[in-house]
Amino acid sequence: MAQAMPLMTASADLRARYPEGTVYIDGAFIVSPSRLTVYGKQFGDTICDVGSGNADVIDAAVTSADKAWPAWRAMAPSARAALLYAMADRLAAEMDQWISLEAHHAGKPLSDARIDIVSAVMTLRWFAGFADRIDGRVVASAETVHRYIRREPLGVCGLIVPWNFPLLMMVWKVAPALAAGNTVVVKPASLTPLTALLFAKLASDAGLPAGVLNVVPGPGEAAGMALVRHPRVTKISFTGSTEIGKQVARIAADTVKRVTLELGGKSPTIILDDADLEKAIPASAAGCFGHAGQKCAARTRVIVSESRADEVVERLAKIATGLKIGDLSDPATQLGPVIDTKAQSRILGMCQDAQKAGASLVCGGEAPDHTGPYVSATIFDQVKSGDVLAQEEVFGPVMAVIRVSDEDAAIAAANDSDYGLAATLWTRDVGKAHRISGQIQAGTVSVNTPAVVGIETPFGGYKQSGYGRELGLEGLDAYLQSKAVIMDISS
Repeated sequence: MAQAMPLMTASADLRARYPEGTVYIDGAFIVSPSRLTVYGKQFGDTICDVGSGNADVIDAAVTSADKAWPAWRAMAPSARAALLYAMADRLAAEMDQWISLEAHHAGKPLSDARIDIVSAVMTLRWFAGFADRIDGRVVASAETVHRYIRREPLGVCGLIVPWNFPLLMMVWKVAPALAAGNTVVVKPASLTPLTALLFAKLASDAGLPAGVLNVVPGPGEAAGMALVRHPRVTKISFTGSTEIGKQVARIAADTVKRVTLELGGKSPTIILDDADLEKAIPASAAGCFGHAGQKCAARTRVIVSESRADEVVERLAKIATGLKIGDLSDPATQLGPVIDTKAQSRILGMCQDAQKAGASLVCGGEAPDHTGPYVSATIFDQVKSGDVLAQEEVFGPVMAVIRVSDEDAAIAAANDSDYGLAATLWTRDVGKAHRISGQIQAGTVSVNTPAVVGIETPFGGYKQSGYGRELGLEGLDAYLQSKAVIMDISS
């Protein structure tokens, strides 16, 4: 269990470790011409000002990464691996401190922040293990002609990270990019840039050469799109909204960049007649309400057989109303705030609209009596598959229960979405599990478990949830390109 750190102590610690008004370029904190104010997510208190990038600052970061790339790609893969292991070891050694920083900085309960930091350490170590295992293959070799395929890094990669998992999703991108031999410029979200900046310093202290990892916060148009437009950036990995992802893809096309997009989701949980409810109910609640529902893979649609729907809804409501809402520094807190008051107002407005549209409010749908932008864990029953609440991403702790008559109707409801990121299926029948998993249009299908992410398995979407994959060997491949070598060896 993470040790509680008072919020003011967390703010003071962040200020002590970070030189205000700076970005991280070429192995050092550099004062930026403009700034962003970063706020604590529970009380809205000012933590500090960070440097904010524009096209010129992005160009300086890309230039630094471009300059560092030849030596980094030429470094022995085992040496790159050793540096990634060293970064993981430093992060692990400061575990409790980073957990408290991320909780305050991103508005997470300590339990959620602990999962993030532990996962970041594991991700660094997993990809470090593959740095010296990147290989090609020999094809159609003959006496006079030798043909083989090399796997080579891309160059400078632009990594655009969302606000909901600031450090973890940065590491999801940084670890495979560096293991493959690329250098990077990271653009963290304006709401949560601090731990990305501090991680760059941690990496430098672990021995990472200057320029290999650069971090420039800033607004999407001024910094993010400048990174996408830059002619010396060869790859963009973007995690965020579908709307912005489409803009990234259009702009990246002008310079024919490789692009990975991990976008929105409206993921379903399917609970069939034969499901083990003792496991399915708490897991379904966690899959929706974890991190206050602010996850692209949150299973916010619960599709349940009519014969079991009443029991499922009643038991889910008992869990939802029992979640402990509290201060982020309290280890017992289970439901934290949403990211800001603007998000709180939008989520509550969607709840009001759902009631007007005929959905039945079971619990929640309000702001609890607690300081900060909180939204109570909310459940709506009798939601129709075509309703706005079943189609649009809420990005808050709001569950839509959709009742269906049979297995075919459950599959149809699950696929009735523009998104296709993740899905969970609950059944005791292994034949059904295999058959239905093959029919669900989603990048990940989990069966009898709420887990949809594993370092060893690729994560990404179908349809408007994006393309390309993060994590797993597919996530490493995303930062490599193939080169065919055909050699006359007759003389």
